[in-house]
Amino acid sequence: MTNNYISLVCSMLMIFAKLQHEFIFAMFSRFLIGISMGIFSSVIPIYLLETSPLGLRGSIGMLPHFFLVIGVQMAQIFAFPELLGTVEAWPILVSLPGLLAIWQILLLPSCPESPRYLLIQKKKEEEAREALKRLRFQSEIEDEMEELRREDIFEKDEKNMTTLRLLGYRPLRWHLVSVVVIETGQQLSGVNVIYLGIEEMLYSTGLSHKNADISK
Repeated sequence: MTNNYISLVCSMLMIFAKLQHEFIFAMFSRFLIGISMGIFSSVIPIYLLETSPLGLRGSIGMLPHFFLVIGVQMAQIFAFPELLGTVEAWPILVSLPGLLAIWQILLLPSCPESPRYLLIQKKKEEEAREALKRLRFQSEIEDEMEELRREDIFEKDEKNMTTLRLLGYRPLRWHLVSVVVIETGQQLSGVNVIYLGIEEMLYSTGLSHKNADISK
C-alpha cells in the first residue's frame, strides 16, 4: 500500500516538472519510481505465489512478468506523437501510473493477507485459515493448512543455509543450474545489439526520424 503512494507521488512530481518547468522534479521522480518498481516487481510475484494453489503456482507466478511486457508495449504505443507523445500531452502520459496506483489503493483493502505469511511469520493460524477460505471460496482448506505447516518445518531446518551450502545442496542443484543458464542466455542473447541497431532498421523501412526514435 505504501508503495502505491510512492508511485502516486512520482506521477505528481512529473506533472509539477511540466507546470513549474523544473527538471529537478523529473529527476527525483525518476529516482523514486525506480525504487517503487523494484518493490512492485518483488512483492507482487511473492504475494501471488503465496496465495495461489500449488498446482497453479508456476503459471500465476509468471503473470506479473507477462503483464509487465504488455504494460511496456502499451506505454510505447501511447508515446507515439499521434497519441500522447507530444510536448503538450506528455504530462497526461506520465500521470497514468498514478491513476493505476489510485485504483490499486482502492482494491488492496479487499485483498486478504497471505496465508503463508500469517501462519509462518506471524503464527496466526486462525487468521491464516480464514484468509485461505476467502481465497479458495470454500471451507475445506485443511489440506493446504497442513502443507503450510510442513513448509514451516522445512524452513526451520534450512535457516542456517549459506551461499556456499546452497551451491552444494543436492536437491536444488538443477534449479541453480537452470537459473544460471537462463540468466547467462539472457545476457548473451544479443538483445542489447538489437536495441542499438533497431533505429537504423526502422529507418530502412521508410519511417521518419521522429517516429523511429526509440530513445524517448
